[in-house]
Amino acid sequence: MLSLRVGQGRRAIVAMAVIVVPARAHAEEEPVSVETAPAVTSPAVTSPDGTTSDTPSEARPRKKKKKKRKGAAGGTATTRTTDDAERGVMVPWQVAATAGMLAGSGTLVENAATTGLSAEVVPTWQRGRLELRVPVKVEHRQTFGASLVASDARAGAAATYRSSPRLRIGGTFELRGVWKPSWPDQYQPNADGTLAETDRYSHVDVSVGAAVTTIPIRHWHGRLAWELGVINYADDPNFNMIDEPTHLVPGDHVENAVKADWRYFGDAWKAGVGLDIAYASYDVQYARDAGTGLTHAGPGGPPPNPFYREASVEPKLGVDLDLAGGDGELDLSYGYEIVSDRYQGYYSYRGHHPEAKLTWHVGELEAALKADLKWRTYGPDSYAPGGSHPPLEYGDRRVDHRFGSGLDVRYAVTGNWTLIGEADAIIRRTNFPNYVPNMFPASRQYDIEWSYENYVVLAGAEYHP
Repeated sequence: MLSLRVGQGRRAIVAMAVIVVPARAHAEEEPVSVETAPAVTSPAVTSPDGTTSDTPSEARPRKKKKKKRKGAAGGTATTRTTDDAERGVMVPWQVAATAGMLAGSGTLVENAATTGLSAEVVPTWQRGRLELRVPVKVEHRQTFGASLVASDARAGAAATYRSSPRLRIGGTFELRGVWKPSWPDQYQPNADGTLAETDRYSHVDVSVGAAVTTIPIRHWHGRLAWELGVINYADDPNFNMIDEPTHLVPGDHVENAVKADWRYFGDAWKAGVGLDIAYASYDVQYARDAGTGLTHAGPGGPPPNPFYREASVEPKLGVDLDLAGGDGELDLSYGYEIVSDRYQGYYSYRGHHPEAKLTWHVGELEAALKADLKWRTYGPDSYAPGGSHPPLEYGDRRVDHRFGSGLDVRYAVTGNWTLIGEADAIIRRTNFPNYVPNMFPASRQYDIEWSYENYVVLAGAEYHP
């Protein structure tokens, strides 16, 4: 099935599958990537029209399995009494615990053992054609050997009105808090070679959305969704808006996003097209000049550049195939990212974005293998050698290639207990020059390699009554 994503050019996976837009760094910095795999389990995402998906990248209803499985993996259990059923009240909930290890976190060279806990409850009320869901989820990851503790708490509401079998309308609201205390900051090195700690990757998000889903003719499904998000990052105590406004800049911003999806549902396959559009406006960080990346912000000198603005468009094609009579499913999609820095194009790029996911069921076992590639090439106004800029590591145009892969395994031991496991990898290769203390940037002590590899392995159990 066609999978849709908002603002793919700017978003990163941080902590526990938290989707955020990373802060742009100051005039001599590139953003530090803090991509990590989910710490416990991927949070269920509710679309404004009431559909749910297992990962943020999926914006479609899950397929109904053709075979009923005891303690079906991936589903949220439901606690429902006879009286509740008559009133249309359900209270599904689940808890999970994991343990494992991680190697690397974005550009941070950190290895750690991890433990994770998560709890989720989704009270659901139905009356006639109206459904109201109030999802609440809390996740926590503890690390040993590195200071990469992370917590994620979210609560919201999703209302869906089915006006007819062919039309439904929905709206959502969500409040989310992400806490990352005392993370090592590569932009604040100490004299002894260690890194100062920061809370500036923590943030509070508020979002609202609306969507309409329709089946105008048999087999054809259409969906149009809009979302507005306001993201507010924690300020580092050393951030100085007056004297050094381009260093340790918080990534506060507002984003508007629109998704459109048009799909054909066949007997054992689905195919379609989609379009993701997003526009983000930043509240504190300045746009950069073409080539040099200068912002002119600071005391004295010429007036600073305007605040950063970014627009992105990603058309997509996708197909889903049922395999072996429904025991397997293969999802394939291809997107083309077009990201535009609205000032002078320093951050503008275009990129190929193919994705694949193979899911298979064998008895009580479910396994999913997934892969994701982002092959980005920046525009002619991006980073340019000269002056204080050293040459690119190779080539004459900045590039950024990222490959992600993962294996998720679930085994239903009983009707209530499911064993879970996952292994994830992120590999990044770029020709952007590495930061070397006192060399690039010349006035800084940064020591950062932009190409990296991150790995996460987790195993645990999930309980749902």
